[in-house]
Amino acid sequence: MRKNRTLRLAAILLVVVLITTCAFTGTLAKYTVGGTLSTQQARVGAFRVDINGADVAAGESIDPTTVLLPLKEADSSVDEEDFYQLNGDVIIFPGSGNTLPLEVVNYSEVPVTADLEISSFTLPIYTGTNKAGDTVTATIPVEISFNGGASWVALSSIIAGYSFTQVELDAYDGTTADSVTFDIQWRWSFEADGSGDYDDGTANIAGQTDAKDTILGSAVAQELLDDDGVVVADKGDITTAGLYLPTISFTYTVTQVD
Repeated sequence: MRKNRTLRLAAILLVVVLITTCAFTGTLAKYTVGGTLSTQQARVGAFRVDINGADVAAGESIDPTTVLLPLKEADSSVDEEDFYQLNGDVIIFPGSGNTLPLEVVNYSEVPVTADLEISSFTLPIYTGTNKAGDTVTATIPVEISFNGGASWVALSSIIAGYSFTQVELDAYDGTTADSVTFDIQWRWSFEADGSGDYDDGTANIAGQTDAKDTILGSAVAQELLDDDGVVVADKGDITTAGLYLPTISFTYTVTQVD
């Protein structure tokens, strides 16, 4: 009897466990929620750097006349006014000069660094024959200053690769654009006696003389005018080497700051 009672008690307990298990099965769930997560939309930061007013990153070109006009008197900021361009060509002459400005303006949403380097230049020599049949030679005696005219050097003595100090420009805040201007002055001095000094006490190009300056002006006149003084050369017709301001090439690099 005890065995049967034990078996019956065990069976009853098993039934109670099964009933309890079934009762609690539906109450073991917990709070849960599912979903997806994606990145917030973010656009590319703007990059625009204007060089002399041209958006070069977008393909705009710098207007070359911005480095020549208006023509100035040598060693000053006063505009040259006592000259005339007979056929529309931009002209230079003894006593003239100007500043080659390269203004860099950062309109980017990131800071940048600006570098400027003289990559190359040409200094062609004019060789021709005057009306007397003599062979004459001369070079436009261009001088360059990198420090606001405090000192001058002959273009022929400049080594390609000269670079200015790297400048960092802040990101554009929508109101004020950070900028820097690299100034390179050039001049063809009026005084040229070959002695090596100008009236203002600064050194000039040794060997520059009024006679050589005159050779260049006379050579242009022979191509520009006929014997009666009539203009016979249209704008851009005079292409003889050595009768144009030497070409100076600059490499500018603007790079985002990491």
